[in-house]
Amino acid sequence: MEKDALSGIEKEVLDLLKKEEKDYLTGTQIRNGISSALLKRLGLKKKSAATEVVNKLAPHLGEHLQVYKAAKLYIGYKRSWEEIVLNKIKQKPGLSSRQLGMNLPMLKKNYIATLNALLEAGLLVCTFRENYVDSLKISDKTRVPEKFKEGPADARIAFKEA
Repeated sequence: MEKDALSGIEKEVLDLLKKEEKDYLTGTQIRNGISSALLKRLGLKKKSAATEVVNKLAPHLGEHLQVYKAAKLYIGYKRSWEEIVLNKIKQKPGLSSRQLGMNLPMLKKNYIATLNALLEAGLLVCTFRENYVDSLKISDKTRVPEKFKEGPADARIAFKEA
């Protein structure tokens, strides 16, 4: 494949992430979202396994994307664990820690460590509902930069500025 084709692969995945308004997608979501022409170029089919799709795409991800390994394989923007958790809570404030953890592209030990670090730093607030279920929200004192949505290149800088 030519260099233009490789950048085309990365661009198509980036466009899919932007279209879905998500920071990461599962292999199945990517397989179903990218064009059949790209699947064919990679030697894949619409029925290819999600792991096979991610493995074929991984060498072509470039500097803006990475593979996340958890219970499932994900491809998403290169972001720190803190950025991923804060973005998800920003999108859906009030999630319980359990609900949040089930939909993140990280292992449980990384998730718990990240959540504890964000709580200790005062970036997150944990309250409890009437049914004893915790509810996570971004602290009022925390200014989450809008740059997180703009693109992966500025995300780390924006997080450090917060």
